[in-house]
Amino acid sequence: MAYAVKNIELDLFPEDIKNEQNYSATFADNMSLPIHKWYRYTAGFSAVWANQLIRQEKENGRTRIIDPFAGSGTVLLESEFEGVESIGIEAHPYIYRIAKTKLKWNYSADKFKEGALSLLGNARAKNITKKEYPKLISSCYPLETIQKLEALKHAWLETDHVEEIKDFNWFLITSILRSTSPVGTAQWQYIQPNKTKANVLDPFIAFETKVNVMYIDMKRLQIQSRILHVADSQIFNEDARNIQSIPDGWGDLVITSPPYANNYDYADATRLEMTFWGDITGWADLQENVRINLIRACTQHVSKLGSEIDAILSNEKLSSIHSELIKVYSTLKEERLKHGGKKIIIL
Repeated sequence: MAYAVKNIELDLFPEDIKNEQNYSATFADNMSLPIHKWYRYTAGFSAVWANQLIRQEKENGRTRIIDPFAGSGTVLLESEFEGVESIGIEAHPYIYRIAKTKLKWNYSADKFKEGALSLLGNARAKNITKKEYPKLISSCYPLETIQKLEALKHAWLETDHVEEIKDFNWFLITSILRSTSPVGTAQWQYIQPNKTKANVLDPFIAFETKVNVMYIDMKRLQIQSRILHVADSQIFNEDARNIQSIPDGWGDLVITSPPYANNYDYADATRLEMTFWGDITGWADLQENVRINLIRACTQHVSKLGSEIDAILSNEKLSSIHSELIKVYSTLKEERLKHGGKKIIIL
């Protein structure tokens, strides 16, 4: 009888659930996959590759995976879907919250939707008259759009929901901030107010649309999880250089995509979102609020460290590559002085 019930539920979704696991090998394809597509994180990487590697290593008996640079949770999600344990570490507080919420995909889909639409109803009923906003926000949105986003934020701040619903609603609002702006707010680190884009969504419509997308994903995967073994994963907001939450000897496999020396500013990539929520007031705030625990690949981020540089480069953990680091550092230090160009930064 239970088997028949499962078949009836699967008939609600005519697409073959398992076909959604036939990944291709680029990060862009993550945006067509359940859960992964909820938030476009440019610094993420291919779920295809992660899934294939997890399957391969599971056959070798490796069933405890560690991702010290967990990002938006790609490895952790694929570990769950393949029924192996995993623990992730993410130093960026915002990306940690994004991943933590995605990992709650197995929470009651109906309760999620009910809580989200309740918040939307409260937001629609609000009359926001405030007209002055931080420069970055006013540069990215028309006033009417800002006021609707503010209504959603006020509804979130005022609504007393359980932790899971609170997290989901924060995630929903945060995830639509880029799609509701008419200016260049691609998921890269710089905001380009002089560029415009098509297909801009009304905040209330964007919110409801996202609710439905997430609801369908949750329903589908929850049905699948009743048939297949799905494991739980954990994520912690910590510095990967000083991990406290993973017991010694716990893992037997590390899968990760570490930060690269590619001039990508991981802190600045969430400046729009953090400004909207009031966590920072300008670009400079990113240093103490976010960047302090992140790997930095831009010379302007380390130029003020001064004498600390010598101590960092002399760390015994870097002894095997010390001479190479000194050479590269010296070259970049000299090169930096030759370039006086300045970026236009909206505070």
